[in-house]
Amino acid sequence: MTPRLALLLLLCTLGCQRTPPPHPVAAPSVQPAEPPAVALPWSPTQTEPHAAEPLGQVIAALRARATPAGMSQIAELLTPESVARLRQPNGALAMLAVTLQSQLAGPFERVELAGGRAALLTQARGFQRTAWFYLHNGHWRLDAADTAAWHAADPGPEDAQNHAVSLADAVSDVHGQGALYAVLQTTQGQVHCLLLEKEVPDLVAHFVALATGKRAWRIKNGSWQHRPLYDGLMFHRALPGIWAVTGDPGQKGSGGAGFQIPDVLRLDVRHDKPGMLSFVTLGHANSASSQIALFAKAAPWADDRQLPFGLCEELEVIGKLSAQPGRSQVLQRVTFQRGWP
Repeated sequence: MTPRLALLLLLCTLGCQRTPPPHPVAAPSVQPAEPPAVALPWSPTQTEPHAAEPLGQVIAALRARATPAGMSQIAELLTPESVARLRQPNGALAMLAVTLQSQLAGPFERVELAGGRAALLTQARGFQRTAWFYLHNGHWRLDAADTAAWHAADPGPEDAQNHAVSLADAVSDVHGQGALYAVLQTTQGQVHCLLLEKEVPDLVAHFVALATGKRAWRIKNGSWQHRPLYDGLMFHRALPGIWAVTGDPGQKGSGGAGFQIPDVLRLDVRHDKPGMLSFVTLGHANSASSQIALFAKAAPWADDRQLPFGLCEELEVIGKLSAQPGRSQVLQRVTFQRGWP
């Protein structure tokens, strides 16, 4: 190749080169959206149990996803037991979004913690709601099956006599000092029950007011009455070694005082020992009225379903009451005193 030809080829090569493209602009990195912060009213004496994510983060995620479009993502925030119970042919899981929007709406009143459990209480449209959370394999999970079973309490008909009684008014005639006891005189003997007036004052006030006649009650479609409700009622239900139930003024086993009361549930008041005294519900939230149960043994199955408010002595008497056929035993009288006799 001649020098002239080589020079021409070099010039052609340089002239034919294209301008190098500019460096590509890096796409902006997309950071995952942080769930909105949720301020929870922790008590100064409560510390949230350790978990992979804070309870507030789980609640925020539930609030953000509690829509029909978010249902495909919500199951991961439920306990496996809840998912199994909700995925039934009746389509309960499909209705969960509406339930959650109602359950977790409104300001938080308080959160009660104990071990791996948390009760979240909210106020919305004048009603109090409770959502139960559990630690499952180190993660907070909503017990959606129980949450979805929420019902409003039926306050009964509007009437001048149908009003609650405060604890102070309920016990104003109980003299002396010390802890408050209910003395239940039954056909099997006396039972002394320590009433948990500091832990669940509303439940204790309700029981004392009904038992003394300070709060009016009525038989179905009857007039309001101011007389002791429990005196002379049968134990209409009994399960040997489990419990004995009374408190139906109609003596049929399905009645109450003519109204219902809101649930009062505390994680430090459980059916974890024999002798618990509890209000009996209809199997769903906010359905207790006047029926009470004496438990012959510990009953974890009753937690968050029945409403404990007392701890009784004389377990042998409770055992005898539970062992007798329903309607064969009677709660003859209920009185109250301060201090152990």
